[in-house]
Amino acid sequence: MAAPPAPLGLVLHVEDIEKASRFYRTLGFAETAAYPGADGELTVAFLGYGTSMLLLGRRDQLHYENRARAAKIRRGPLGLGAVITLSVPDLAKVYAAVKKARLEVMLAPVDEFYGDRVFMFLDPDGYEWKISQTIAEVGAREVAAAIRGG
Repeated sequence: MAAPPAPLGLVLHVEDIEKASRFYRTLGFAETAAYPGADGELTVAFLGYGTSMLLLGRRDQLHYENRARAAKIRRGPLGLGAVITLSVPDLAKVYAAVKKARLEVMLAPVDEFYGDRVFMFLDPDGYEWKISQTIAEVGAREVAAAIRGG
């Protein structure tokens, strides 16, 4: 059985879909579709990165509207406790885009024991992202030993 074209997708409720889509395209996403609502404003946009799919929806027009759920989402904080991760081929390029957008960097680029260089930031809508680039192949035993402290 073949894997679905986007085995993992993510929906983000954003303030301004056009602005969010422009930003995510600077990170390497490609917009595959965008549709306006009855008011002419974009109501949904689909962006792809490899086999991953990012769907942007308007925070003021939540899909599957439920008043209690909508109130909680709109009140925020958005994505509390969740970190969105993205593996990229050129971390420096993505870091430069984040800095150019003047976004809050939560962790400056650092080399991790498991072989990745990573940094973390808050996107324009306040969602936390961790960007990583593999810079060294580290075996499972070495990773396990580092986690154990040995």
